[in-house]
Amino acid sequence: MKTQILTFLVFLGVHLLLKANPVVSNLTANQRAGTQLVDIRYDVSAVTATVNTSLRISRDSGSTFSVPATSITGDVGAGVAVGMGKTITWDAAADWPGQYSPTMRFEVSADDGQAAITFTTEAVEYFSRANVTDTYAKWAIN
Repeated sequence: MKTQILTFLVFLGVHLLLKANPVVSNLTANQRAGTQLVDIRYDVSAVTATVNTSLRISRDSGSTFSVPATSITGDVGAGVAVGMGKTITWDAAADWPGQYSPTMRFEVSADDGQAAITFTTEAVEYFSRANVTDTYAKWAIN
């Protein structure tokens, strides 16, 4: 019985070490000069070759994410290859015309579609939950 329990614990430990949630890092957002196009850049790593990514936008420091993010292109959606230098372009003029907020926050989430035992941590710039990793960039639209 002790051998079976020890074998199970070793297997579980190896599984947890090998299975890690995707990580979104180095998130930045910059408005292109003279336009209302916003380039959101990020890196993403995962144990899978591709992830599903999504973008949410907040105008109130992340309390709510109610700013529409439908006019987006680039490295967003299903099948985004993991790696560095990913870009999502948001057309703020199309989704949020004539609006301004000095407390904009962008959230990029990556989901590898794998079920796992996860630990949740929360902070202002980063949090991880249920196999989804989110990173925020604080930013204002002019």
